[in-house]
Amino acid sequence: MCYSKEVSQRSFIINIITSYILYTYSHKIENKLFALMFAFVGLMQLYDWIFWENQDITFKTQADINFVTTKLAMITNHLQPIVLTFLIYYFKGKIGKMSTYILIIYITLMMIYSIKTFNKITYTLTEKVDVRRLVKDEKRTSLFWEWNYNEKDGNVVVYSIFLLTVTFLFYENISYPMNIIMSFITVFTYGLSWYIFKGHALGRFWCNFSAFIPLLILFINT
Repeated sequence: MCYSKEVSQRSFIINIITSYILYTYSHKIENKLFALMFAFVGLMQLYDWIFWENQDITFKTQADINFVTTKLAMITNHLQPIVLTFLIYYFKGKIGKMSTYILIIYITLMMIYSIKTFNKITYTLTEKVDVRRLVKDEKRTSLFWEWNYNEKDGNVVVYSIFLLTVTFLFYENISYPMNIIMSFITVFTYGLSWYIFKGHALGRFWCNFSAFIPLLILFINT
């Protein structure tokens, strides 16, 4: 998700701190929900940190750590809409009907996709990502999340449902105006990442931005 070990470290640490602040210093139930959700999302930066530390897979120890963490990162990534659903139900006691229907579709498709992808993915290594839309003629090294690009088993469909599920969970189950704000942030950041990185490294925009979302929520939803 991030361009270097240092950026991954910083983003993970900031995420933990801001999520803790939001959970501790806000008395709104929904803010506690958001804090726990973004702390869970922040685990992806921790995994990136581990990946950066274990890039030399010619060494067995680094290869083993990278291999196992890759599997764990895929599972964590795919669990995000399910964890969000659990937190909404835990804090609010119910889930909207449309969210439930979409979640069932998501779980069904993602289980099939995850099972097929699990044994195909190996290591999370680096690739060169074209960022000419940001900086003229520049390419940067980025971690390649292999599980995102299993085209044979329908990655585009599955991750579109992923986006739709998260968006509906926010829109239908969070009070106004935060439902609009969180739905917009979800769609906007995904769309911007797609535009900037041409379909590669779609989580890149979240590397730094997501770490500060808990503080943004605390500011606008006091």
